[in-house]
Amino acid sequence: MIRAAAIVAVIAAAALAGCEDTVPVWQLDNDRIIAVRATPPHLPAGATATLDAFVTKMGVGPAVELPAMAAAVSDRPDIPVPPELAAAVVFDAGEWKVVAPSEDVLARLRAQMGLMPTDPVPLLVGLAFEFAPGPLVATKRMTLGDSGDNPALGDVTVAGQAPHDGMTIPPDTDVALHDTAAETDEVDWLTSVGHLDDEDNADANLIHETDADPPQLTNGHLAVVKRDDNLGVTWGFWTISVQ
Repeated sequence: MIRAAAIVAVIAAAALAGCEDTVPVWQLDNDRIIAVRATPPHLPAGATATLDAFVTKMGVGPAVELPAMAAAVSDRPDIPVPPELAAAVVFDAGEWKVVAPSEDVLARLRAQMGLMPTDPVPLLVGLAFEFAPGPLVATKRMTLGDSGDNPALGDVTVAGQAPHDGMTIPPDTDVALHDTAAETDEVDWLTSVGHLDDEDNADANLIHETDADPPQLTNGHLAVVKRDDNLGVTWGFWTISVQ
């Protein structure tokens, strides 16, 4: 079983290593944690958030998965996690969750952290997910003592139509991708079929090149991830083929 201490150690090692990933950020045919979600990312006192992630696996494609382990972590090695924050990350009914402390505990945490009485209390959660080569880890920032939800995915279109499983696109043709987003939102498109241009914009293009070297997959997935400027994230993904 993956332990909390192992999460902290692996996160620290990954930060120090600074490894360069040569796989395009939009490529879905690999092993990667794409986005971690807390629902909701902002918790008033006593409220509960569930934790999951949008992942992709080599030869399998994207999926939504629950973490194998989660723990409160610190992004500064000289500052330990307060026990009250460590206790906020719990395993309940087969899922890892975050339960915000009481108002009294939040008030003490604000005083310890030098925050104002109405400031939200920041929480950094480390999570581990099972992959065939071995576990991968990621972090999720949340706040306690306030309220806020994840964003809506918005109006998504592929070649002007609503996306759905079993979509088909023609080869050697620019296919327009669109997601309605606010100026402060970050939108990322991902695919295992073809190639993406402007993949980090709300409006992007997907093209499958028949003469690409190496050859491009003709069956796979298309996905979009939206992040707002308030710790929120959402996503959608569909099967797609070239015909």
